[in-house]
Amino acid sequence: MSRFDKNVIATLNRIAAQKIFEKMRILRMSSTENSKRRWIWELLQNANDKGAIDFPDEQVAVRVRLTDDSIEFSHNYSYFTNKNIEGLIRQISSDDKDWGDTDKTEMPKTIGRFGTGFLTTHLLSEKVNVKGLFQDEGVLQRFSFPLDRSGRELKSLIESINNSFEEVNTSLNDSPHIENPDFSACNTTFEYELDESGKAIAEVGLDDLENSLPYTLIFIDKIKRVEIER
Repeated sequence: MSRFDKNVIATLNRIAAQKIFEKMRILRMSSTENSKRRWIWELLQNANDKGAIDFPDEQVAVRVRLTDDSIEFSHNYSYFTNKNIEGLIRQISSDDKDWGDTDKTEMPKTIGRFGTGFLTTHLLSEKVNVKGLFQDEGVLQRFSFPLDRSGRELKSLIESINNSFEEVNTSLNDSPHIENPDFSACNTTFEYELDESGKAIAEVGLDDLENSLPYTLIFIDKIKRVEIER
């Protein structure tokens, strides 16, 4: 990596941290009953979108597991690319919705943005562990890395972004190639560390999901099953 590459990365991470800093400040100040319900729908939407793009002929299964100190949201038929990981860490919204190869007037196959909407899930917790499958040029590996948005100063957010990239690189360097991946397994997981407030928000979201799930699956048509353990 050249000196200029390092400077570009540092600039990108600083710009991302500035945006995240402001959005987290607003999120902390504007928590409402509606926003407390939104996290589950953002995660479902992302699972739906990834399935539609990565495996258009498959239906997605989702598993949500709530304990006293954490909540896990997992789903299958998904993998991460470099762009996906950069989007999560830097909170970049997707600009490549699938509008069809030829007819730009077609309705998109995806309904959400894998980036900015995810930020609202930090009402659950400002610390998240991400696990999944990484694909690059046909090679698949398992990875994990932390997302930490708890910093109250720009400097600490920049450091946490740098740390996320370092952790995912270390994880991939230590991970063997997967020869025959089982994409039907719930390989993608977002694990949120919960305090008392986060646990209450998790309960609100799951209550809302259980009450409206039959209707929800009509509109999020890539998801065939949602399992909730609580």
